[in-house]
Amino acid sequence: MNRCSGCGGLTERENLCDRCFNIKNYNKYQQVDIKIQEFIDILKKINKNDLVVLVIDLLNIPKNLDLFKSILKVKNLLIY
Repeated sequence: MNRCSGCGGLTERENLCDRCFNIKNYNKYQQVDIKIQEFIDILKKINKNDLVVLVIDLLNIPKNLDLFKSILKVKNLLIY
């Protein structure tokens, strides 16, 4: 299994997962459903010295933005 260069997820393709491939080549966004605990576990694996860039849609600001801040515990959080 390879890692997607777009999102870092596991993929069978060489560079991009199907979701990132469709975003890049067809401008088609696919909603991803993930359980909140799975998402929290992913966030907890990020080192506190890493730079985290959180890209959000201003028309769809996550309700749990404080959740990001409290779980990440990173020194550098850039919200774009």
